[in-house]
Amino acid sequence: MIPLQSIIETFPGPVWVQNTAGQILWYNDTYRRYTGTTGDNPDRQDYYSDHIHPEDKDRLLMAVIQSMQVGGWTELHARILDGDSVYHRFFIKLCHYIDPEEETARWLGLAIDADEVRRPDAREDPASEKRFRLALETAGMAVWDWNITTGEMVWNDWANLLPSASQRPEKLTPDYFFRLIHEDDRAGVRETMDQALSRMSVFHTEFRIVRDDMERWVCASGCVTDRLNSNGLDLVGILYDITSIKRHERQKDEFIGIASHELRTPVTSIKAYGQLLQRQLSDSPSTEEEALIVDRLVYQADRLSQLVRQLLDTTRISEHQLVLDRTWFEWDALVQRCIEAVGAADSTHTIDFVKGATGKVYADQELIQQALLNLLSNAMKFSDAGMPIVTGTWRNGDSVGFSVKDQGIGIPETMIESIFEPFVQARHHSATARSGLGLGLYITAGIIRRHGGDIGVQSKPAEGAQFYFTIPAEPQKDSR
Repeated sequence: MIPLQSIIETFPGPVWVQNTAGQILWYNDTYRRYTGTTGDNPDRQDYYSDHIHPEDKDRLLMAVIQSMQVGGWTELHARILDGDSVYHRFFIKLCHYIDPEEETARWLGLAIDADEVRRPDAREDPASEKRFRLALETAGMAVWDWNITTGEMVWNDWANLLPSASQRPEKLTPDYFFRLIHEDDRAGVRETMDQALSRMSVFHTEFRIVRDDMERWVCASGCVTDRLNSNGLDLVGILYDITSIKRHERQKDEFIGIASHELRTPVTSIKAYGQLLQRQLSDSPSTEEEALIVDRLVYQADRLSQLVRQLLDTTRISEHQLVLDRTWFEWDALVQRCIEAVGAADSTHTIDFVKGATGKVYADQELIQQALLNLLSNAMKFSDAGMPIVTGTWRNGDSVGFSVKDQGIGIPETMIESIFEPFVQARHHSATARSGLGLGLYITAGIIRRHGGDIGVQSKPAEGAQFYFTIPAEPQKDSR
């Protein structure tokens, strides 16, 4: 516990723990110095009301609610009043968790003063400079500041991630920074930062840094802020090494892949023996109970086979090994067959199909069918019996599209961005909830993106959800 507490005490910003009532239960020394909190008033509930900039209060409150609903880390930036009645821009991370001893909700908060990092005199004190660098290195972080107006960048000399002063050009530019990023990741990082600039928002992304033939995975978080004491904008952020986390994820994926392959053969055998028993019982006298038992055996074998297939598909997608077998086929005809298939399995819903005269498509028919069935099954799964489902197809130039809209329970706004991530189940309903791994939408998105397409969702709680995607209809240069 002592090493962890030492790291927290050297962290270059306030760190605190609070409960759902807003009471501060614990804080580090930086928090105490900044807020003026003493042992006599650590649990002031009006601190945020007194110190958060009025324009930022609602956004901070929404972030707290989001962290409670989603779990894990939520990021934002806000202006906070210090003891000298001066507002500072803070980059804040909140984490909602459950205290295992008291079984109550808690929030862990970390904040970095973005203005302090960029102040010209913030490094004049050698002791302060040493403390700041020690904190960054202990936490495994690199910090950068990008002046959007001039295009200049500065960062600290944590050489494990970014080149030190002796290894880099005299003038740092965004182009030099992006050259350090793995070529397969550059476009995604640029898009993430461009979105942050256009929306004046917090950004979060993961990518690979390549230096001296060494590849390291990093996580980058930051925000856009007004430039201190001048016009213009700054993009400030931190990097930290997540190579070991990625390595463990890869080992996990490899284990899942191996286990799934090993399970596939015995599961297939169990299903085959169950079907054999069904045929034997149909040809000879048997009790209703015996037939029911065998039917349940086959049904559970089918479910187990589907779960194994999902795990295998997940491994292929995460390792970029999803191979496409493209052929020409009629788009509307495939959608019609999928609608008929899910309708035969569940007759409690009516599905309206608005055809778009889409013609033929060059794609992997089996995988696209899997994606369509996933989306149609989800629409039925999260809708009450009797509620209509509307599907549609269209063609726009060289691409075709599909959409399915239900009138079910909808998806919380805070879950929209993560709905296509693995093991996420964002819709829950006591009457319709079913077991599953939360992989269906992740696999669907992986199939569509592997085809070079786009997928999205529009939803509001209690108003249903509409999933849609588009894929190229014609052969692409990288078609494999």
